[in-house]
Amino acid sequence: MKYVNVAIDNNNDNTDNLYTYGSDFEDIKVGSKVLVPFAKGNRLKTAYVFDVMDSVREEIKGLKYIESVDPEISLSAEMIDTCRWMRKRYLCRYIDGISCFTPAGSPSKRGKKRVPYQDMEGETNQIKQLTAEQDNAIQVITPYVKNQQHDIFLIHGVTGSGKTEIYIRLITSVLESGRNAIVMVPEISLTTQVIERFIGRFGQEK
Repeated sequence: MKYVNVAIDNNNDNTDNLYTYGSDFEDIKVGSKVLVPFAKGNRLKTAYVFDVMDSVREEIKGLKYIESVDPEISLSAEMIDTCRWMRKRYLCRYIDGISCFTPAGSPSKRGKKRVPYQDMEGETNQIKQLTAEQDNAIQVITPYVKNQQHDIFLIHGVTGSGKTEIYIRLITSVLESGRNAIVMVPEISLTTQVIERFIGRFGQEK
């Protein structure tokens, strides 16, 4: 038997905690989507596994057990770590972080897969020579990226000054190390422009 800590899929601040359950499922892992009996009424609730443990420090009275594990939907351990970081950094709930990685509603097993940008052509213009300011920014930030050290950097510059190229070079470094990157666009009107730029550099598959 294993023990797991789960976050309940519940938009209630009072339940924004990790709850410990027992599990007899061998395939359970960090990120698994599960059903658990919750609260006094033991109503089945969806939850996501944040920790898997072989033992607990103290015996838990009235320990409840995982009801089932969804074999089709799960998050990666990296996504769960990101949820933890988001909760600490932005003071949001566990479920707020989880919702960033899960689709709204129940996914249909039938129907067409929607790829909204499949017909978009990427911008192929690539800057070969960086300015001194761009190169300096990349040299300062790159060690933090390679060492996976979290910090905050403000890239200041007017429109068209080359900030996006800095982001692309740093993201390239992340991808080459086998990791992923999240890009947030500050204005919805810039979405198409940014996507074209990134498709041109990284291709549709990224």
